Amino acid sequence: MAASRFLPVFLALVSAFFSVPPSEANGGALHFRLVHRSQLEGARGDGEVDAFRRLDDISRRDQLRQKHITETLRSPRRKAIESSFEAPILSGAYSGAGEYFVKLKIGSPARDYLLVADTGSDLAWTKCQEGVTIASSIGRRRATEACVPSSSFAPYKCSTDSCQSLPFSTTVCPTPDSPCLYDYRYADGSFTKGTYGNDTVIVTAPDGSVTPIRDVLVGRSSDSQGVIFDKTDGVLGLGFSPISFAITTAQLYGGKFSYCLVDHLNRRDSNYLVFGNNSRASKLSMRYANLVLDSMIQPYYGIEVDGISMDGKMLPIPPAVWKFVFKEDSIAGGVIIDSGMTLTSLVKPAYDVVMSAFRSYFKDFPTFTQQPFDLCFNVTQLSPEQAKRVGPNLAWHFSGGAKFTPHIGSYVTVVAPNLKCIAIVPAAWPGISIIGNIHQQKYLWEFDLANGRLGAIIESGMTLTSLVQRAYDVVLANFQSYFQDFPPFTQPPFDLCFYESQLSEEQRKKAGPQLGWHFAGGAKFMPHMDSYVSPVAADQKCLTIVPAAWPGISVIGNIHQQKYLWEFNFEKANLGFAPSLCSD
Repeated sequence: MAASRFLPVFLALVSAFFSVPPSEANGGALHFRLVHRSQLEGARGDGEVDAFRRLDDISRRDQLRQKHITETLRSPRRKAIESSFEAPILSGAYSGAGEYFVKLKIGSPARDYLLVADTGSDLAWTKCQEGVTIASSIGRRRATEACVPSSSFAPYKCSTDSCQSLPFSTTVCPTPDSPCLYDYRYADGSFTKGTYGNDTVIVTAPDGSVTPIRDVLVGRSSDSQGVIFDKTDGVLGLGFSPISFAITTAQLYGGKFSYCLVDHLNRRDSNYLVFGNNSRASKLSMRYANLVLDSMIQPYYGIEVDGISMDGKMLPIPPAVWKFVFKEDSIAGGVIIDSGMTLTSLVKPAYDVVMSAFRSYFKDFPTFTQQPFDLCFNVTQLSPEQAKRVGPNLAWHFSGGAKFTPHIGSYVTVVAPNLKCIAIVPAAWPGISIIGNIHQQKYLWEFDLANGRLGAIIESGMTLTSLVQRAYDVVLANFQSYFQDFPPFTQPPFDLCFYESQLSEEQRKKAGPQLGWHFAGGAKFMPHMDSYVSPVAADQKCLTIVPAAWPGISVIGNIHQQKYLWEFNFEKANLGFAPSLCSD
């Protein structure tokens, strides 16, 4: 957020210090649900937000963020328990922004605040002004409440060492007992002003236990103005800085935090920001890359990168673009990962090579330029053969051998109805490249700060059902027979896909065959049709069952299990299941 939308002129980064007695830090994982802006109240306004105009707007904010990050790194920044907790994180694409949001309970009485989750900022502040409503509702519309000052908020005094050591606090101190103030201003006229102080944050462990974390340093903004603040209540800084919420919280919960970002166009699904051990990560094989945790790039997280490949072939990108090189007034090279940046950007020497490879792949497509993107095409103008080619497989090769293969839809992206573009943009050289949040989607990212490494794994919520080859071939043949009059195509890893916009009225009525699993003893499991004939992108559905080697085993993945309640009864050695909305 610190520059995703605005370029700061005078920054007042409000930070999050806090302490928890040892007895309070042993209660298990702490979890927050992450929200993309599409799920915010009133996100759609009076009608659908034009998808391409939204992405164009996001791109402009990303350019400001890129500029801010580069300028920030030109000079040195200010000097800078085995349990966990989790918070919801959701997407907010349809309200015109590419940020993700987290819901956090702060103060006494505790109130829900909807905050921008930003790994590129160490700013942590909330709006609080009597008579001003807060925008923390998600999903269905409900009445908002006026923000009432917290009884547990203890403002810092401007004369104290604590105030004077805080970054970007103002120098205004009319009396020794006057509050410690901050003033955070942006180039477009947006701003936030308020008071530094300590307050209480309420967190919930996976077992449902509630823990108050006291003495959290939070900025309470008595005045703020800006488009980004209309639908949110502030910012939660997750950057690498001694004063950020992420770092101080991770120190209490195992030295790590993690998150998983849902599809930015998905209004329903959500995921979690987790501090401490993430149970999802322990179930799958995490791949790790070395983090660059250097005071010279605070509050950003750098990654050691060796290169980029396309369809298994390493691209001839100059090695210098991947190495952080600091000079007195500039930075040349390096890559950071940033949840507040929407689009992925590559410095010009890398961008030119990558785009040349994309142009070669799409050389027979009717491509055109649509600012800010240099390569786009209309899917309705493709031949049947072209429609089968969804894009090359891009991979980032991290130092140490880890490989990150983003989903094709995160770079060959639907930006408007029937319009796809390469959603990677150029950045100035010398400068840095940034892996934005669309590129990160559907992966679980673990920031292991204690060991200086970044873990990545395909998000557990996307686990597919796999059938050994002998069973898969039979099942696939039956699906192909059912959809024989459809215009199907292959999109790895799926062998049968189709565009809904290319279907006739009669074809649209054929949602798919009813699949049933027959278990020993007579029980029958009927998965929901959209758990195997599934939307995988805008206007696109695929048979989301994949083959497995034979000899081997088949796996019923968690997408297949959705909307069912599953009971594992170990005493009776049986598995129970029943249709369920799985809501509280």
